[in-house]
Amino acid sequence: MIRFVLAVVVGAVVMFAWNSASWIALGVHDHSVRHLPDEAGFVAGLSDRGLAPGLYTFPLPSDLDDADAMEAWAARHRAGPVGSLILHRGVDPMDPVLYAWGFVIGLGVSVVLALVLWTTSIKPYLGRVMLVALLGGLVAATCDYSYLVWMYFPADHTTAMVLDRVVSFTLAGFAMAAIIRPRG
Repeated sequence: MIRFVLAVVVGAVVMFAWNSASWIALGVHDHSVRHLPDEAGFVAGLSDRGLAPGLYTFPLPSDLDDADAMEAWAARHRAGPVGSLILHRGVDPMDPVLYAWGFVIGLGVSVVLALVLWTTSIKPYLGRVMLVALLGGLVAATCDYSYLVWMYFPADHTTAMVLDRVVSFTLAGFAMAAIIRPRG
């Protein structure tokens, strides 16, 4: 049980360290997150509308049951622009609570990965690392590629996120598979 808990903590630390490095030091996401021209004017325009925090997608159909409304929506969709906007209240980007939540998410993911490693019958070390890496690929495929297809996230952003997830899981896999050894 000590090895299990140790693997969870080490996995979370490795994932947190990689994610921090990829965003802050390595520039993995620098090319895929763009600056708004006239950001101040854009933000002021949003503030003037009094929108509640949430996810906004445009265009949206006004009435799913009305054929004319659906055709008008499809025409607006084809003409563009099409997009999504996430609004949130002001937040201190250096708030330790944000980083703590990021670490807690890594702990939760590491618990699942540790359970997989604990129960797998794969004996070779690199085979167990590959299993964890493949789980990272599965997460990326179900999340990031879905956003690419259905929410029109840019391909460069999707590529950066997929890379981030697969590397994060792979590095955690190297550490965790060394701690949780095959039984028997």
